[in-house]
Amino acid sequence: TNTSLLNTAISVLADGGDLGGIQLILERMNKMNCPLNVQTTSHVIRGMGNSGKTSSLPVFLLAVNGNEDAARHIFEFHNLQFNINLFAPLGAEHYSEAIAVSLIARDFGSARRILIQMQDKRVKSSDSALEAIA
Repeated sequence: TNTSLLNTAISVLADGGDLGGIQLILERMNKMNCPLNVQTTSHVIRGMGNSGKTSSLPVFLLAVNGNEDAARHIFEFHNLQFNINLFAPLGAEHYSEAIAVSLIARDFGSARRILIQMQDKRVKSSDSALEAIA
């Protein structure tokens, strides 16, 4: 499917930290009415981490959860041109991925903020999610 193919491209760009390329593919997906799925969101989170944007992750997660102020903040202050409304609902794996990439980048403040969001939303972390954090 188109989503699967484009997710593969986003994954490759995420590994290289090419956030600009990711944004271009997300725009194309939007124009093609191609749905973003759970994997798309995970790739974007990884791409943000690999591009040095871990400080944007807590705000991104809030925005995807429907916080309009966070969505504006992502656009205006973090210079991320994402259509937040297209992202699939967040699961425990997204929070875990965001915490893991923050810890890898030694951005302990962002990791802590994401963990607090997880607790506030009462998101249960699975054993595999805890392994990703470790």
